Amino acid sequence: MTSILVVDDSPSDLGLVVAHIQNARPDWEIHSTDNGADALVQIGTIDLDVLITDLRMPKMDGIQLIGALKQLRPELPVVVVTARGSEELAVEALAKGAASYVPKNQLVERLVETIEQVLDRVHADHGYQRVIGSLDRTEYEFTIENDLALIPPLVDLLQQVAFGMDLVDTTERRRLGVALDEAILNAMYHGNLELPADDLPEIRPSLRGEQRAMMFESRSKSQPYKDRRVRVFALITPNEAKFVVKDDGKGFDPSLFPDAKDPRTLEEEGGRGLVLMKSFMDEVSFTDAGNEVTLIKRRSP
Repeated sequence: MTSILVVDDSPSDLGLVVAHIQNARPDWEIHSTDNGADALVQIGTIDLDVLITDLRMPKMDGIQLIGALKQLRPELPVVVVTARGSEELAVEALAKGAASYVPKNQLVERLVETIEQVLDRVHADHGYQRVIGSLDRTEYEFTIENDLALIPPLVDLLQQVAFGMDLVDTTERRRLGVALDEAILNAMYHGNLELPADDLPEIRPSLRGEQRAMMFESRSKSQPYKDRRVRVFALITPNEAKFVVKDDGKGFDPSLFPDAKDPRTLEEEGGRGLVLMKSFMDEVSFTDAGNEVTLIKRRSP
């Protein structure tokens, strides 16, 4: 059973988060506490899969909690819940090791989907590690159709190879996976199918097979969209990985992209993927046409 710990010093917010998760996924086991210090105690006694935490708390805030977890349970993914006014803290939390974030005013739309995205990256197959660990260099080129079902296995493969080659540790492995998730989804959704950002929350659950995204399927079967493809190139060594994701769409003006360093971008659906990619990768760059993104991840010292 998936086990989750929710940490928030506000009784009303804590109750809201717990109730929403329980209603959406009654098969998950939910634990809760109102402070970071008690969270560390529970983490030592409960076999948890994900921790969800507020950022502004007395005794031990969310940033301090994430720092403590890096020593105690580095493999435990953390999703931070951000209130308006704490966006800069959210950016810092991502830099410190958080796996993702959800604005409090978008809990209903995003929370469960974000948890599931993180769990997907955690539960990726750990097989073949000894063989992968012997690799000195590997290169892949994929040309995939606009099918959401292709994203998780493709990301799992790249994530597993980077981890097996010792390029990333357990924490960076899932962060790498989340960044690739966002890059490939963006290429299909925004690039090839030219769908609006406002409808993206309805599409995301389809990545995990929870429901069919009729809007996505309809667009992917009509002209001129159905013949467009996403091309993914990956070059991975023990010291650096380079990923290039290119779509066949009309492209975008990169100068119009939201500023990933601006905390306000956290609240924008169109900026979510960009924030996660730039937080989890060492370099992110777009071509002038805006239909190709290069992501580089280097081995930490």
